[in-house]
Amino acid sequence: MPPKTNSTGTITYTSGNTNIATITDNGEHTVLQFLQSGTVTLKATIAKTSVHKEVSISCEITLNKVDVTPGDNYP
Repeated sequence: MPPKTNSTGTITYTSGNTNIATITDNGEHTVLQFLQSGTVTLKATIAKTSVHKEVSISCEITLNKVDVTPGDNYP
């Protein structure tokens, strides 16, 4: 789902710790990939335009390791 905004500013995404999570954008899709457990801050920024100020939003996510056994059922 593309972000909803009235701004025409470029949207960039960053990870506060690329050892835990990376964000890549190929121009068509933005992909968030989790690499290991830990806590990471993810941030989205819309660039300033002649009409709108730059604005950012961030969230902190904690990833916990879960051991999965093939054949187990998980809800």
